Amino acid sequence: LEQQVEDAKTTDVRQGWLGATRKAICYGCMTSGGKRFPEFTKSSEEPSFDFILFSFNGIDYASHKDRLKIFQEIKRVGKQGCYFFFSSHNLQALEKELTLQKQIVLNPVKTYVNLVMLGLFWLFNQPMTRETLAASESLIVRDESHNFRLETYYIRAAQQIRQLSKGFSHVEIYPWQSTERVLDLDASAMERDLWLYYLCRVDYTA
Repeated sequence: LEQQVEDAKTTDVRQGWLGATRKAICYGCMTSGGKRFPEFTKSSEEPSFDFILFSFNGIDYASHKDRLKIFQEIKRVGKQGCYFFFSSHNLQALEKELTLQKQIVLNPVKTYVNLVMLGLFWLFNQPMTRETLAASESLIVRDESHNFRLETYYIRAAQQIRQLSKGFSHVEIYPWQSTERVLDLDASAMERDLWLYYLCRVDYTA
């Protein structure tokens, strides 16, 4: 992949166009307000990108409806075979993280803090229940990383693959804490890493 784009100039939609070339890298950023990509919509009607990066879990701060629109827009501006790389929060790991067993450690102070944070999670995410969490393929939650103030989209890997089935192919998953590709959706990394990286390719036939 590095060889594919080594001679490409970069385009960052957060800063505006830095240059239009046949090969371009796009760094995506979506606000919590769910705004569309202004630079994408101004671009040529013809697909023009070979590689698109949506960085820093930015796609997780759009609504479910806007998330699907983002994928449609990525497909529109990417060439056939364009690489699309993004990260997203992992609902499977979140479910595992919210058990009592995960909060208990050797340090009693850390255990106390963990239990308080667990209680705050359920308080700020009412009326969500453990049953709702277990039955959901995706959820928007307020997690502790943003002091429970920001709504974040979590999704199971199997559901993310289904979302990408319309317009993308060759989906690969990489865990946050490793460079090894995930080959089994039941692998330990799927219950450990709170976000995952997805690499796929635009496919007009999908």
